[in-house]
Amino acid sequence: SQAAHRCGEGLRRLGFHVFMGEHQSGTLSFIGGMDCQEAASRLEKQGICVRAGLHCAPLAHESAGTLETGTVRISFGPDAAPEQSRAFLQAARYLL
Repeated sequence: SQAAHRCGEGLRRLGFHVFMGEHQSGTLSFIGGMDCQEAASRLEKQGICVRAGLHCAPLAHESAGTLETGTVRISFGPDAAPEQSRAFLQAARYLL
């Protein structure tokens, strides 16, 4: 989705390591400056719901080098507004 692409690019500019591809549709995963569970908790306190951990894909995490740390995963629906991407990126600044 366009929202996921915008967020992926924005996260990269902020310094996060982003995992995303065309086959993932509106979903992306990232790791940054803190534990993924802590990052998810901080985002939740700002009203942003994400998933943290291995996401039922240990082989994918093994190949990405995130088996020990997990990632934070966010998904956007097809009707996600640009404001949602901006709000997420603003909140993500505080995860570094």
